[in-house]
Amino acid sequence: MTAFSFPAHFMVISAAAAQLLSPQTNPSNAEKPGSLNGRVINARTGEPLRRVNLTLRPFGPGTGSMAMIGPAAPAAPYATTTDADGKFRFEKVDPGRYRMMAERQGFVRQEYGARPNSMIGATIQVAPGQEIKDLNFKLIPQAIITGRVLDEESEPLARVQIQVLRRRFFQGRQQLMPAGGGMTIDTGEFRVADLPPGRYWLSAIYRGRIMMFGEAPARNTSGKPEEEYVTTYYPSAIDQASAQPIDVVAGQEVSGMDIRMQKARVYRIRGKVAGGTQTIRSLRLMLLPRERMMFMGFGGSAGGMVKEDGTFEIGSVQPGSYYLVALPMQGMQSPMGRVPVDVGQQNVDNVVFTLTGGFTVAGNIRIDGDVRQLEQAQGKSISFAMARVQFSPMEGVPFNSPGVSAKADGSFSLENVSPDKYRITVFNLPQGTWLKSVRVGDRDALDDGIDMSGGAPGPVQITLGTGVGQISGIVQGANQQPSSGGIVTLLPDPMKEYRNDLYRITTADQNGQFTLQGIAPGEYKLFAWEDVDRTSYMDPEFLKPHESSGKKITVKADSQQQFSLTQIPADASNPK
Repeated sequence: MTAFSFPAHFMVISAAAAQLLSPQTNPSNAEKPGSLNGRVINARTGEPLRRVNLTLRPFGPGTGSMAMIGPAAPAAPYATTTDADGKFRFEKVDPGRYRMMAERQGFVRQEYGARPNSMIGATIQVAPGQEIKDLNFKLIPQAIITGRVLDEESEPLARVQIQVLRRRFFQGRQQLMPAGGGMTIDTGEFRVADLPPGRYWLSAIYRGRIMMFGEAPARNTSGKPEEEYVTTYYPSAIDQASAQPIDVVAGQEVSGMDIRMQKARVYRIRGKVAGGTQTIRSLRLMLLPRERMMFMGFGGSAGGMVKEDGTFEIGSVQPGSYYLVALPMQGMQSPMGRVPVDVGQQNVDNVVFTLTGGFTVAGNIRIDGDVRQLEQAQGKSISFAMARVQFSPMEGVPFNSPGVSAKADGSFSLENVSPDKYRITVFNLPQGTWLKSVRVGDRDALDDGIDMSGGAPGPVQITLGTGVGQISGIVQGANQQPSSGGIVTLLPDPMKEYRNDLYRITTADQNGQFTLQGIAPGEYKLFAWEDVDRTSYMDPEFLKPHESSGKKITVKADSQQQFSLTQIPADASNPK
């Protein structure tokens, strides 16, 4: 027999650990409720915290994709409050999986077991009749950033929108994403609280740059080139690359983070909307960056209204490449079309925006496999009523992506879909199934997407496979002890940026145990982390130095595998 071995940090689970993962339950206790007790303390000082509001919410199995952990169960939550010694107790808790949330003034709203960078909480597993004792909930004191926004003459600027940004993996790259914010008062001062410890960037958006759909741009009567305060990053940078980060620790108030607003040359876009059946006056226009990977907070996006004669004018536009998007005034409906616009060193005139009627896209969801066997195993008929079909634009920043819920028989029809290129995703699949293929006619649309820019497509056929896999195990720290709240991620190998349904992330429970369910058959890599940003684990560049810590695995239909994982230390996965 050929001998083989696994790395120490990815050993096949031992017999003793397997027993821990499959505890024996006394039949007489099968329906008996459990209880939880513990104490909430200040994570920084260790002092007990009184009057902390705690909520214990039922939580679904670890089937979540991307940044989600799993769907929350519909059962009602439990609630309690800590006493003068910081102690709490939940009585008569039904057996199952839970997440516990704590709230108190001056502290970050936080889940039990959450790590500072990920802020993803640990799952709490309550067995029938079990009394869980001495849960130690370390609540993180909030960090605060304060400062002022000043003009070029050091005068304060009021009503400036402040955004606190964190680096996240979005749309295929690491970029700055909003994590909080506020508005300056008359003295130019701002104060942003409720921040967990970490590294942040600040941006300031002057009120003239905030979209005001109810009015046209102010007239330029000076005859001089237009300049305006543009989005400025701390301390005084116009571009993100020159912005300086701010590091904060738990409970710290970082003051004096003054931003000096910068002016830059801005331009106007003028044109006319024509065609379509939509009433012109019910339209609004918005500029979105054309680059798919670039995020822009909508507070800093230029936009405007369409006049009765169909003309429009949008001011305060910086040079760049954009999509001009038409949206209905009421509701969060899908865009009614878009036009590429390039703004250089002069105003852009005579833009013609021709409205096109939206398409109706019809299709069907079917299962390729033994449906009867699946129904017998689950004790119920298969229904697609919970499944949702989503169309995500492949170019530009996704905005109001159209989607529709399927009927019980799997049929669906989505109306008023704008001409564009889309990637089709399906959420909330029936239990025991996985997304196998998406086809439009004889074309593969699962990996390549669907191009509707030239007209309405044919029927969409979505096929689900049967036979999903399950992975469970224990996460251990460097001391080889179970790691409550340890983070486990599963990625397709090789990575597939657009197959969000193949990515998994979950956390270990209070005993260090984890479970990932509903996994499509295929090749994957399995990682365990002490703390990791909830989006970075999907970034190929971020993963490069950790490749040797990942375990290559093959998931087969109806398979169940168990592993013991040693987590990657937080200081290795969260460098400054």
